[in-house]
Amino acid sequence: FSQLFQEKGGLATDQGAQVSSMADDPNVPKLSMESKLILQRLKIWEKVQNKYLHLISKKDVEALFDVLDPEEKGYVSVNELMALEQVPNMSMSHTDLKGLLDDADISKDGKVEVDEFHKAITSASVAFNMAKDIVNKKDPEPKTTEISREDFLEWLHEEYETSAALYSLPTLCLYLGGYIWFMATHLDNWNTQRMSKALNSQIPSSSSATAGAKQLMAWLQGAYLSNFFRQDGEVHPGRVGLYNQMLGGVRFVRSYYDTGQCWNNDRVRALYDSNGGNCARAGQLQQETYHFPYHLDASIHRELLQNLTAQPWIDASTVSLESQATFLNAQANKFSFQSMLWTLGNDGQISLWTTYETWMADPYAAPDAILPDLAMLLLLIKFTHSSLKEFIPALKKGLGGLQDYCTLSNLLDWLAIFGGFVIVTGYWWIVAVVGFMLPLSLGNLHKTALDERAANSTTFLSKEDIGEVVPYNELLENIGDFFVVAQFIRDIHILWRAFCALYSFLLVAKFLKAVSANPRLDVVIQTLRKCSNNIAHYFIVFASTFFCFSLAANLLLGSSFNLYSSIQTSLFTLWDTKPGRSNFDNFSLDQQFLAYTWVLVLEILVNKIILNLLYCIIFDAYYEVKAELGKPQTLIEQVREANQKRNETRSHVGLWTLIVQMEDDINPAHPAPVINSRSLKRAFQALGMTRGNADYVLRKALEFKEENRVKSELDVSDGVRLVGQVHNTLLKNLDLASYTRQMVMDKVTQQDAAQQLELAKLVSRSLAGMTSQNRLHVPGSVATGDSDDDTEEEVVMKPPFSEDSSRAALDEVNRVVEMLESLRDANADVAAQVTQELAEVRRAEGQRFEWLNEEIGKLEAGLSSMETRIGKIGVSFSGTDFQKLAEVPRDLEYEDEDEDEPNIFEPPEIQGADFLRRVEMNLKDLRSKLDEFSAKPSSDGLEISSELWQIEIALRKLNNGKTVLPLSVFQNHPTENNKSGSSNDAG
Repeated sequence: FSQLFQEKGGLATDQGAQVSSMADDPNVPKLSMESKLILQRLKIWEKVQNKYLHLISKKDVEALFDVLDPEEKGYVSVNELMALEQVPNMSMSHTDLKGLLDDADISKDGKVEVDEFHKAITSASVAFNMAKDIVNKKDPEPKTTEISREDFLEWLHEEYETSAALYSLPTLCLYLGGYIWFMATHLDNWNTQRMSKALNSQIPSSSSATAGAKQLMAWLQGAYLSNFFRQDGEVHPGRVGLYNQMLGGVRFVRSYYDTGQCWNNDRVRALYDSNGGNCARAGQLQQETYHFPYHLDASIHRELLQNLTAQPWIDASTVSLESQATFLNAQANKFSFQSMLWTLGNDGQISLWTTYETWMADPYAAPDAILPDLAMLLLLIKFTHSSLKEFIPALKKGLGGLQDYCTLSNLLDWLAIFGGFVIVTGYWWIVAVVGFMLPLSLGNLHKTALDERAANSTTFLSKEDIGEVVPYNELLENIGDFFVVAQFIRDIHILWRAFCALYSFLLVAKFLKAVSANPRLDVVIQTLRKCSNNIAHYFIVFASTFFCFSLAANLLLGSSFNLYSSIQTSLFTLWDTKPGRSNFDNFSLDQQFLAYTWVLVLEILVNKIILNLLYCIIFDAYYEVKAELGKPQTLIEQVREANQKRNETRSHVGLWTLIVQMEDDINPAHPAPVINSRSLKRAFQALGMTRGNADYVLRKALEFKEENRVKSELDVSDGVRLVGQVHNTLLKNLDLASYTRQMVMDKVTQQDAAQQLELAKLVSRSLAGMTSQNRLHVPGSVATGDSDDDTEEEVVMKPPFSEDSSRAALDEVNRVVEMLESLRDANADVAAQVTQELAEVRRAEGQRFEWLNEEIGKLEAGLSSMETRIGKIGVSFSGTDFQKLAEVPRDLEYEDEDEDEPNIFEPPEIQGADFLRRVEMNLKDLRSKLDEFSAKPSSDGLEISSELWQIEIALRKLNNGKTVLPLSVFQNHPTENNKSGSSNDAG
């Protein structure tokens, strides 16, 4: 019974799918029965059905608008035009009507005027679809009640990704703001840069420090010691500048290689070093360290540097020399690690690199400094919770669920979450090291006691003075331990900053993913995606060309200018700047000609042509994407629509849950290849899916499929076929026109002869009514008497009309005219009466039609309730052995059963018999009233019968083609008035 009910219900649903889908839209008004009948009789639908769109006139469209626009606003809304789907047997599908209204609503304001509708229906998509139908390439009409499983899953993924991206956009914007707040609070690069600049200004010009090894050592003994170890009593011990307090002192780290054999061949080694072919940098890399406490007298440091210079300390085996110092600026709440690195290249040149790494001394000195940490942590927890709600259901489905979950979007989400936690915990780790490890190492320096002794001494301290507080060698070891901790903090702080920089790019990728939910914001991404293939091919040409010019710059200018001395530096320099005239002043004439030619070709070919082609490729893709989008939604409109959609789907089953359940490899939900509303509800009934939920997702999936449907296009062969069919049609029309012309000419000839005969008869009758005295005798003739002699022939002639005879004829004509006018007035009164009675019949039928719709709705509700009960019965019988159940006798007799008591085994469909009986009684009442109406006398029975026949056609459509009105209604009943009218007409 359940299967039979589903088949019948599914058939009924398919037949009424188009009307039901339209009726579900609350924006589409419902037409009355009278409006439907009037719209159904318009000539425009006959022309559409016969594909005579070129014959549709503006008057046809105005007749349509007269019905839909009774207020005469001058326009009809798109929703009001969509109500045309309610007209029975309308010769236009839902897709064609929707396309027609899209073409007509040019301004996209929801209003369509007569001219717009006329132009759209005669020369837009409807006409194009009919042309495709002629060549059998018309797009199939989309189904409105079912969808394939693959298309449904495609919509689920698209809708879920779009909704998730759109809903995450506000949270992501808050997270970006919190991340910026976190970075600005704990890095404070503005003060860091100013502090580094102030420290760098304390170092005098170091140009002599890079001239050679001896000059470097002399600079260290003079300018370096004078500025870093000021012991004149004017400043606090170890203070550099105004606010930068040195901690511990300065550490020098020298890196060098052991001497070993050169890696060249024997001949080259012998040429380089005749005593064994040794090179200074051919052995193992070694390091040695010297610590200079700032409490020790500067003369002792200077003496040590002089001894190192005499060794010599910086020789050919030295690779680098680094000076390290750690400062504390309490005013700025910053620690700063300064590194001055001198590198000695194989070419003998010395280069100086000065770097500063600064971190907070007391990160949470201000009470509100913890707020950005808490805000970022709470947002990360929110992101984690949202991702876990999707990850856990996928994890429960096993390996297949994890494979479906591991998309690029989800990977970006988890990378952002993981990176955020790494940044927060990494910073807290740095804070822990600065707060615990660094103070422990500083405590071993005995800074307070040594500062007091140095402040009280005019010459600062000697090694023996320091030994009274702490052994000197122990102090040096403690300074070394302190620099190990400080250098560790510097290294992890550099890594942390680098990770934060990379994390910014990850947030940009996540932000671009989020903004892709809005079509207007997605223009940039779609543009880059569309032109990515062309840009990849473009960069092959550009990279090869630019690399050749960079190589030429290296060959021409590399030996003279440091910026072009290598291919790497030449690439960046050529991109950043262009060589000028001053670069070629020292060249010979032939070299200058070659260099100027190179610059000219570079400027024209690379800078003017190739680079501008890149702009052309991007803008071409941008305009193409912009044209495809048309007028997409703004972000505000989409947010408003998303909020409305969220309110509508608040109690619906989640999209991700549907995806996971349907893509389960072991036990997939709804494995059937075709999905409809009923099957979808049954498949997810355990998750609480309602009929409204199923209808909603099915309707949205069908709309998505229709929007993304690839429409067939016409090619050249189709155009040739169309031209051939038009040619054949024109030939047939010419033959038909010739035949029609001949028929018309024959008909006109016959009508002219008949009219002349009628005119002659009319004149004869008029003349016959004249009196005998108006006749004249021809002179010489004899009047006819009673005698039998006929010797003389009587010749009678028709004399000209006299005044009396003309007046008599005119009176006769006026009498005929008055008679015709009276007949016309009588017929007009009869026609008005018939029209009024027909209008009353239409109103009555409209009321009956609305009542019938309500009763049908009640029946559908009852059938839906029956379906639910049948489903519950099926659940109750789950696990039952039907083979054993069939052995139970079917006819059970109950001796004590009451006949009036309802049978519990009676099918629930019998409950609808009362309703069908009431419908049958109402139809009988309708027949009797129509019989009564048909018995009324009327002078225009044919017109009444025609109107009743139209009503009968409409009722048969509602009654599955069965006869409703009796045949007696359409029989003519002549009356006395008709007879008198016929006699008057004959007269």
